[in-house]
Amino acid sequence: MKLRRTYTVLMLFLFSNVWGNVAFSSELDIVLQRLETDSASLPSLTVEWSTKRKLLIPPDEFKEKVKFPAYSEEFGFYQFTRYSYQHPYARGFRQIESLQNVAGMTNDLSKTSMTPTKPTVLSRKAPSQNKTQFIQTVTKQEVAIQLEKVFEGTLEVPDSIVPDSICMLMISTLDELKTESPHAKFIWPDYLKLAGYFFPETPMEVGLKPVPLPVRWSQNAQESNKLTLLNNQDGKTELVFHDSNSSLTEKLHFSNTSKYAVESRELFDASDRIIRRYHYQGSVNIEGTTFYLPEKIRVEYFNWETNSEYVSFTPIVEITYELKDISYGPYPDEYFTLNYNTPGDMIADRTLPESSTFPEGQVQYRIPSNPADLKRVIEKAKKDNDSWRQQSFFNVHKKRPFSQILIGGNILLIIVLAIVFFLNRRKL
Repeated sequence: MKLRRTYTVLMLFLFSNVWGNVAFSSELDIVLQRLETDSASLPSLTVEWSTKRKLLIPPDEFKEKVKFPAYSEEFGFYQFTRYSYQHPYARGFRQIESLQNVAGMTNDLSKTSMTPTKPTVLSRKAPSQNKTQFIQTVTKQEVAIQLEKVFEGTLEVPDSIVPDSICMLMISTLDELKTESPHAKFIWPDYLKLAGYFFPETPMEVGLKPVPLPVRWSQNAQESNKLTLLNNQDGKTELVFHDSNSSLTEKLHFSNTSKYAVESRELFDASDRIIRRYHYQGSVNIEGTTFYLPEKIRVEYFNWETNSEYVSFTPIVEITYELKDISYGPYPDEYFTLNYNTPGDMIADRTLPESSTFPEGQVQYRIPSNPADLKRVIEKAKKDNDSWRQQSFFNVHKKRPFSQILIGGNILLIIVLAIVFFLNRRKL
């Protein structure tokens, strides 16, 4: 009798656990299905935000703990970012003002004059304080992605030395980038990712539609990865995603009533130590959807990528992202093409038929002062490459076998004379 009772209790316990898991699995599917369905209403949009970093421990201690290189600009910076998306195209722009202390790193740069009043205008004015100790570098980068071509532009101004800096634009094919660097992050939807959304940022992701992060996790949830629903009550949902490749585990808490809005996130390493904590403030609705973006995101770092083994009990770095503006399309296709037309700008085109014959696989030329001369400049660049090939070491000596024989004969004569001289010295 006791054995039968024990068996019954055990079966009830197992059944309740199995049924609980099935129920949670079913609930998870319902949550993901609704999020994926709602994501179809995401419009073409442009989001702008600023980024500031702050070191929370003394610079020397930081460099020692995380093995951070000295004289680095990494923490002396203000960044403005703009990200535009219209399926299947994307465009990104970022302007970074780095402040480097030649004697080491600064601890808090929030009081410097680095923050520009108009982010799209490059600031060339050095900070007023400690002028002799700091070097300011302004870097502007932008990328436009189509399904065939990718445009990458860069401008860097170190310490306001160059009054009229030259931009450089590289034009390549998307297929080429997929082959050379398929997972490189070359466009910057950082704020949107932190806010709980997936937007394309690597060559392999171009063409994929943006979705809430839980949907993206479910798409990547293979046998080795695991997505688990911990709680789904009172309009709040808590998910846990374990990535077997990185051995990291992420907890995501979000509102799940009539809107999707992330409320908190935490990231843990393989030893279950917290390495990131995300704080969210305010919310802004994405027009025509049930999705919301936070007005401000503050991220606390308990370690740094230069030394993942070290994990602090308290935050060592704080990065704050602040939403500046959100606007909506649609955009013309030309918006996703970068045109550098300022005289003197350098163009490196890897999409021309002749590009493969060049040393670096690209035709390089400068924009002329007269736009009517552009075709002539490109043709001249192609001829310059032909000249390079004809004058290369191997081609020159193929055409002049006599010169090769003459040079070789002279070298041989020198060797013979040296041997004779050495033997005569020995006889003496």
